[in-house]
Amino acid sequence: DAEISAVQAEIDELEAELADSKIPELTAEAEEIEAEIDEKEEQMDDLDGRLNELQLQRQYAEETIEDLEESVETAQEKKADARDVIREKEAEIEDREEELEAKREGVEELEAELKELKAERSDLQATLREAKSERDEKRDEVDKIESKLESLRDSVERLSWEIDELESAVGEYDPEEIPDHDEVEAE
Repeated sequence: DAEISAVQAEIDELEAELADSKIPELTAEAEEIEAEIDEKEEQMDDLDGRLNELQLQRQYAEETIEDLEESVETAQEKKADARDVIREKEAEIEDREEELEAKREGVEELEAELKELKAERSDLQATLREAKSERDEKRDEVDKIESKLESLRDSVERLSWEIDELESAVGEYDPEEIPDHDEVEAE
């Protein structure tokens, strides 16, 4: 028990020293510091979480920027292609306009030629009407002449027949002995 008493006395002495010393004060400070450290670690964890979140947002933003840059590049390429197409179409339009102008001039020339042809046709129709009228008149004249000729042929044929009849009735005669028609009528 002497040993226990000695150890107990030693403990009491140490506690008295501790009570007089700055250890309780330092322990309290250490506890405060540990609490601050815990708080700072929590803040660090919060900041790490926030940092991770911001890094993810940054990564997403960078990816979005890359996508947008690609979209812009694609749009610029499309714009350049569209400009090329526009230039081609404008050149094509210009060619078509020149072709159209040439066609218009051709149409104007054809219209002028058509107008001349219509005038010529009108003149030819008038000439044709005149020619038909003249032809009809000539036909009428020919018909009259043919009719007269037919009538004269009939008369010649009839007279020829009468002469033949008279010759057969009279017999042989001397033409000088036959009186003229005027003499016969005068008698």
